[in-house]
Amino acid sequence: MTKGKSAEKYKGMSKEAKRRDVISDNLSEIEQFSCPLCGWSRVIETRKGRIRFDKVDLQNGEVFQIRYAGGRGSGFYKDPTKSRSLIDIKNDPELKDLISQIKNKCKEILKVLR
Repeated sequence: MTKGKSAEKYKGMSKEAKRRDVISDNLSEIEQFSCPLCGWSRVIETRKGRIRFDKVDLQNGEVFQIRYAGGRGSGFYKDPTKSRSLIDIKNDPELKDLISQIKNKCKEILKVLR
């Protein structure tokens, strides 16, 4: 179905009616995995391969990042001098609430997976 025909088909339809219709047509099914830690959904298979959750370097990976917007179409630029690893931020009082949430959610995930 072309974009024009799709837009025409759903014109005036409620969001719920459109959702039911799209699911019943089963034309564009996409498998996604929602991270149990953060809830971010990602496509399971991409051109680059299967998604991975074991690639983050917990000792040195910059999980807290300072980035600057480069303007429309140019992306974001990370400042490595201000970005920090999990080890660097684990006792930061300003991030205490986030660290606590991560700890608690990890415990819940492990409990479910046992």
